Amino acid sequence: SKAEKLAGVKAVVCRDDFPEMPSEVIPAGEMLMNYRDVTRNVMAREKVLYEGHPVAAVAATSEAIAKQALKLIEVKYEVLPHVIDVLDAMKPDAPVLHADMFTQGVVPAGKSPSPADKTFAIDGTKASNIAKRLEIGHGDIDAGFAKADLVVERIFNTQPVHQGYIEPHACIATATEDGNVDVYVSTQGHFIVRAHCARLLGLDISKVKVTAAEIGGGFGGKT
Repeated sequence: SKAEKLAGVKAVVCRDDFPEMPSEVIPAGEMLMNYRDVTRNVMAREKVLYEGHPVAAVAATSEAIAKQALKLIEVKYEVLPHVIDVLDAMKPDAPVLHADMFTQGVVPAGKSPSPADKTFAIDGTKASNIAKRLEIGHGDIDAGFAKADLVVERIFNTQPVHQGYIEPHACIATATEDGNVDVYVSTQGHFIVRAHCARLLGLDISKVKVTAAEIGGGFGGKT
């Protein structure tokens, strides 16, 4: 409310300004995504999931006023049990991030693990941080190791990587009183952007026009 009263502030938005999306998996360029998850990534809903997860946004007549308004917004956080290591997150007693996520690929699906399954003892009946189990194999592994002249076992930890295009993700949007929206955005998939924006904001897709700016690279990361 303090930010809204500041001169030059046009709007302050939070999670309540975005319609709740059902759990629906749809194609998005080279991957699949769930609209329910996307809504919660745009703006934190039940809980903040990572550092930098947005909880509010401000539109103002200048960058200086916008920054001043952000400082007026008061946020109280309750620190929840958390994990920041992937191996810790996979442990049976780890805090569960998503109460509605159950491990896919557990055999038998939706049932408790087999006593013989010592490697991945995943209970398919309980919510888990493990989204999916995928096993790919060929031949007799034990026989191959037995015949090998040398067996080397090591553990490798890598960091997340992302495509290296020149320009950042950025967009400018204008909305008129008759409900038409123009979006100018750095993207390699403007029809995908149009469909997602319309759906997430509850707009008719015919009311949204997306103009793609030139990009210095995409590689799938700018869809």
